[in-house]
Amino acid sequence: MNRGTFWMVPTAALGLLVGCGGGATPADVAAQACDAQVRTQLGAKPYTLDLKMLAETMTDDGRGSFLLASQITVDAGLASQNVQLLECTVRMGADNTTAEVINVRFIW
Repeated sequence: MNRGTFWMVPTAALGLLVGCGGGATPADVAAQACDAQVRTQLGAKPYTLDLKMLAETMTDDGRGSFLLASQITVDAGLASQNVQLLECTVRMGADNTTAEVINVRFIW
């Protein structure tokens, strides 16, 4: 396989992904904003949070913002590990590419 052909396949595959909307959805943006806020609140504590699952739960709260909820494992991998419910309320920017976290709740 020559050099030109070698790069043709990955380039074509990337083009297909971009054409299929491979960018972040508003729900992805909201989940990432929630994750950033959780990271700030938990500091150095290790945790696991499934961002895809969190994004899939995004619902309109009827007050101009959105609610996302999912399980979060705090102190992941440690003897003190515990699973909690995370609720995160966000307000999306006008263009849906930014999200402001209004509230984060850890429910035991």
